[in-house]
Formats: sequence, structure tokens, C-alpha cells
Amino acid sequence: MDLDTVADELYALTPGEFTAARNARAAEAVRAGDRPLGERIRALPKPTLAAWASNLLVRTRPDETGPLLELGEALRNAYLNVDAAQLRTLSARQRQVTAALAREARQLAASAGQPLGNQALQEVQDTLHAALADPDAAREWASGRLSRPLGAAGFPAVSPSAVTRPRATAGHAPEAAPAPVAEPGRKRATNTTTTTTKAASAPTDLDRARARRERRARADRVGKALREAEEAHEAAEESRSGRQERLDRTTAHQERAARRAADLATRLAAAQDELRDAETAVREARTDLKAADRAVREAETRLRRARRQAEAEEDPDGGDA
Repeated sequence: MDLDTVADELYALTPGEFTAARNARAAEAVRAGDRPLGERIRALPKPTLAAWASNLLVRTRPDETGPLLELGEALRNAYLNVDAAQLRTLSARQRQVTAALAREARQLAASAGQPLGNQALQEVQDTLHAALADPDAAREWASGRLSRPLGAAGFPAVSPSAVTRPRATAGHAPEAAPAPVAEPGRKRATNTTTTTTKAASAPTDLDRARARRERRARADRVGKALREAEEAHEAAEESRSGRQERLDRTTAHQERAARRAADLATRLAAAQDELRDAETAVREARTDLKAADRAVREAETRLRRARRQAEAEEDPDGGDA
């Protein structure tokens, strides 16, 4: 048993099955003598419904993982190079792919008996956007072991007017954007100002890094709050589970005692019937004994009389010489 194998097994389960299975696997590791592994297994957080649906999508449709990761890399390169035409094409593709995959995740979850509400569906789509925008998030999503949805991140929609770059025609280089006509003596200053304005309007690596850090910080705060809520929920679930087990044990004991009491009551009723029959038999036997006693006494009386009569017959003179 190792942590990766157990994590793969657990995060394939529905959220309702997760906690009991995780605790059982942790206990199994401890019984096998590997307490540190048992503690690491027990520390695995229960997935939210949206995270589970995202994992289900990755596990059920692995052939769609690679294309999404490739699309994310292409989008990041297009943003880095400020390629407006490529951004427009890829952004449209991004919206189509994420919407289609979110719908597919919803269908898979419903087929597994875990329907997604609108909030969970939005979290699945946010996770897909985050996987497109951030290579670390993409690797985390592709692992199929999310415990919570990835923070809403991604690329803003690009409209034709968002970034203007003239298109090239066949055999010709892209035409330069019209520039204001300047007086000869002010040409250098005008060019310098235009360059500065373009540089100021284009996002710098520092700006992008700062935005990423801010998104990460927000995601960390939200993630921390979510983990704390999950831990509290799991603790409440475990407490309820323990009390349910106690109720089940005491209920089973009560049922066994009730069955024994019913059995004893039946046996007692039978014994009481048997006792009444025995008492009746005793009374009847006593009555019979009394009758027999009277018969014996009467027989003894008749016997004495018969003896006296017999003696009288043998000595009719009454014994005189």
C-alpha cells in the first residue's frame, strides 16, 4: 500500500463514499504497522462535489486532457506575444471547449447519481479556466485528485477591438497602424511619446506576475477557509457517525433483549399453564387419595365384621364346654 495508490482509489469515489473509505484505508495502514502512512491517508481532504466532478471528467475522458493542456499552452504563448489574431481564435476555442467539457462533467455526474447544481457547474468551468491559464493548475487538474475546485482564473475574452494589430495580406507584410503626422522638428519626440504610450498600455511581465500572485493569494485564502469548513464538516460527520454507530448498537441490544423477553414471556406462560395443570392434577390426586382412604377404611370395617361373623360361625356356643 502506498499513498499515491490509495489517493487514486479514494478520489475516484463519490464525496459521500470518501470519508468512510479513507478512514478504513488509514486504519488498514496502521494495522499493517505503517502509522505515518495511515496519518497521511487520514489527512487527505474530502473532495467537494465540483472537485469530484472535475476528477470524474479527467478519469472518464483522459483523451480530452491533452488537447485542453495544449490549448492552455497556446493561449499563454499568445498572451505573452500579444498576438491579437491568435488570441481571438484561441479565446473562441477556449469558450467552446470549457463549456462543452463542463456540460460533459455535468452529464457524467448525473449518470453517477450526483447531479450538479448551477454553482457546482460554474466551479467546474472555473477549474477548467484555471487549468488553461496556469500550468501548475493544469497539472493539478490533470492528476484527477482535486479536493476543491481551482480558483476562478483564466484569460479574459478578447474582442476584435481589444488588441488592434493589422492583419497581413498574402505576399505583404502587415500594414503599420496610421500614425499622426508630425512636424519635422518634432518627429523624434512624437515617436518617443508613441513608443512610451504603447509600452505603458501593454501589460508587463511584472504586472502579469503581480496579478498571478494576487490570484494565488485569493485562492489560498478561499482554499484555507474551504479546508477549515471541510475539516469541521468531516469532524461533525465523524461525530455523527460515532453516535449513529452507538445508536445502532444500543438498538440492536434492545431488540435482542426484547426477543429474549418475549421468549421468556412465552416460556413463562407455558410454565404457568403447566403449573396450573399440575396443581389440578395434584388436587384430583388428593381427592382420589381421600376416596381411596375411605374405601380402605370401609374395607377394613367390612373385614372386621366378616372376621367376627366367621368366628361366631366357628363357635356357635359362644365358647361354652
